[in-house]
Amino acid sequence: MLRDLLDDGLIITIYDYDENSKDDNIGMALIDLEPLFCKREGTFSGHELSLQGYVSVKVIWQSAAGAWEQARTAALATARPGPIEAPALGTYGVLSVRLHSAEGLMAADRNGYSDPYVKLHLGNRKMERSDVCEMTLDPLWDQTFRFSGIISAMLDEPLKLVLFDRDKKIGDADDKLGEATFELSGLRTAYTVCLSQSVMYKRTVPRGKVNLIVSWTTDDLERGDRLSEQGGDEAIEISQLNEVGEIRVVLRKAVGLVPVSSRGRCDPFVRLELVDPEDGKPHKLRSRHLKKTTSPQWNQTLVLRGVKRRLLLEPLRLAVFDYEGMLSSSQELGAAQLDVSALLRAARASYSAKLTYGRSVASSNIAGAIELDVEWVSSTAPLTLTSMMPGPALRLPGHESRLSAPTAEEGTQPASILRV
Repeated sequence: MLRDLLDDGLIITIYDYDENSKDDNIGMALIDLEPLFCKREGTFSGHELSLQGYVSVKVIWQSAAGAWEQARTAALATARPGPIEAPALGTYGVLSVRLHSAEGLMAADRNGYSDPYVKLHLGNRKMERSDVCEMTLDPLWDQTFRFSGIISAMLDEPLKLVLFDRDKKIGDADDKLGEATFELSGLRTAYTVCLSQSVMYKRTVPRGKVNLIVSWTTDDLERGDRLSEQGGDEAIEISQLNEVGEIRVVLRKAVGLVPVSSRGRCDPFVRLELVDPEDGKPHKLRSRHLKKTTSPQWNQTLVLRGVKRRLLLEPLRLAVFDYEGMLSSSQELGAAQLDVSALLRAARASYSAKLTYGRSVASSNIAGAIELDVEWVSSTAPLTLTSMMPGPALRLPGHESRLSAPTAEEGTQPASILRV
């Protein structure tokens, strides 16, 4: 397999990034990797690009088994030492699953390879999915997935990995390569464990193995480091995390939406989703749709009621759709993901988030922007829509944001409330 990679050579294409238009191709170069047949690394300097300039690159290769051993050694060397006190297992925290690699998987394609990816299941929490590694039987993903909840409850649940070969043909189902189940009981006596498990095809035939590094912590509540960067010195009390109240999302407006009709307009509405970190169940809300506009102004309030830790420790996902009627599926116009954990420290935050379209909200395809306010109202406070008060100055990473009181003009807008 290494010979196939080296024979093909390395193609490098360099682009000039453009935020609102197609990226410009600056040039490409084909690098001959034949020297790596004799050594594990090489530096290739001064290769001329096809259009302008030169490029230099350093290439290192190692076996899948070697990469796993190196990662395993590094993880254990930097792991937090024990012992673990029993009360810590009963607290709220984060379980991190680092999907590192697999070895010797089954070949599902005619070319003798597979295009493997993994679906991860922890109890009834939301399923996570890895990226696809193309044309390999020894994939290296090195991706980390995080699950939030009570530590002891998460360790009681088996972690199930199901491996698939992605089929590129439209309409063809992906082939199942096998599955592996991991028991996490070892994490009751250690903060970090390195696990390898056979991949069982049709539950009885071993076809390779998959490698994981799993750890847990209660120190940062998944976003503690980020909260510290925002300037908060005080600790978040457990009693605050268990507070019952409402998260209110005030949809203001969107600008620059992508028109889908020949007249350059659409009928936009918003879907909101918050995933409960403890049971993986999504809470979904939807706004009303507005007709024939690419710059909608909803001024609508959507409300979720629950426990603070179960509403604010996961990102708020939102997507804008074009309404196609009751009997037709709506077309997505753009999506965004917001970190609302700032409401652990402040009563209210305002966001101006870029909408992207494509497979991921991390896509670079910009499709307009949406403005909204998000606030947390404790059940001990008066539950009125006019109780939105300004908090201390705060800047949220990754989004333009501010804290402010509603203007007189905003206060005259009607609000609708959905309670779940």
